Amino acid sequence: MIIEIKPIDREKWHGYKKENDFSRPIKIFPTVDPDTRKYNTGLDEKDIAKLKEMGFERDFSNEWKRYSNHPFWDSTEVKVKLPKHTLRLNTDFPLDFVKYKYILEHPIVANSRADYEEGKYPNATHYIVNSPAVMKKKASLVEAKKKAYALLEEADRDKKVRMLMILTGRDLFKKPDNVIEVEIDNALQANPKAVLKLLSQDEGLLEAKYLVKKAIKKGVLRQNAINIKYMDLSIGGSIDDAALFLTQQENQDLRDKIEEQVTV
Repeated sequence: MIIEIKPIDREKWHGYKKENDFSRPIKIFPTVDPDTRKYNTGLDEKDIAKLKEMGFERDFSNEWKRYSNHPFWDSTEVKVKLPKHTLRLNTDFPLDFVKYKYILEHPIVANSRADYEEGKYPNATHYIVNSPAVMKKKASLVEAKKKAYALLEEADRDKKVRMLMILTGRDLFKKPDNVIEVEIDNALQANPKAVLKLLSQDEGLLEAKYLVKKAIKKGVLRQNAINIKYMDLSIGGSIDDAALFLTQQENQDLRDKIEEQVTV
């Protein structure tokens, strides 16, 4: 399948357009999720199995490490240059398929012209011309939104507040209900799958994630590019890791200390 990626016409500082535009192509690689510390590759297990069946053997692990380049995701092989003209990818070729999958997750490339015009990709410089994969992704987002709405009907106020804190970093516990509902709607529009994932999680893990985010906001925990620390003790490399650490029975004394300091 041929995928077309087109530049978005916008006024440049030099004022030149099209053939007279001397600006260089934009180089992109897979982005990294700051919470999970994983590359946003867009590949699932079926995709990886398909690539291996095609004889395309690479290191598809998505763990990001600060002080070392990933052998594949940070390599020139996977780099995409977004030119000032139409870029075409043939997803029948393994490498083009890999590039297309991570481009679907990249903020620089809108999933469609309409998505860009609706403000869903404010930083986009290019957009994907409608393709079956984009349509499938949109259908998946609609389905995720429906499921999230159903779970929100069952969720109490505390659960909604925890979810929003994890997603946005804002603690809305003392805000009126109408503010919370507006923020939930914004979250659903921005990332319905993330909302659904949090609402579907175990209550204990959700509470722990909320505690970690709140503790970071209040300075009880310190987060850097490598890990999250309580004083000199590392409790995980990501929000998810730290939350899991605090759910373990042997770490409950530390959790109690953190909760006490957060509520002061």
